[in-house]
Amino acid sequence: ERRCFAHYLAVQTLQIDVWDGDSLLLIGSAAVQMKHLLRQGRPAVQASHELEVVATEYEQDTMVVSGDVLGFGRVKPIGVHSVVKGRLHLTLANVGHLCEQKVRGCSTLPPSRSR
Repeated sequence: ERRCFAHYLAVQTLQIDVWDGDSLLLIGSAAVQMKHLLRQGRPAVQASHELEVVATEYEQDTMVVSGDVLGFGRVKPIGVHSVVKGRLHLTLANVGHLCEQKVRGCSTLPPSRSR
């Protein structure tokens, strides 16, 4: 399980949606790689990031059914572009601790206060 979790952190990207709290509308999205949270034997790690919040905008006046060919199997639609709406300052941490080896019995639980 430990190895699977380390592999997950090494290859996955955390996708973050940023919303306007007043209007409840989506402002944009940001992404951060989680490989920076790998502790590599250290008791804890902390990573600070400044991420661009990007939104996709569509031009209303453009009535086009085609687009620009970017590469094999990729087409960029005409009238669609990405805009940086702002920056998100994010701090992530991964703190490890030793697992408890012994299971506590019922005799170690505090007495019940209910009657």
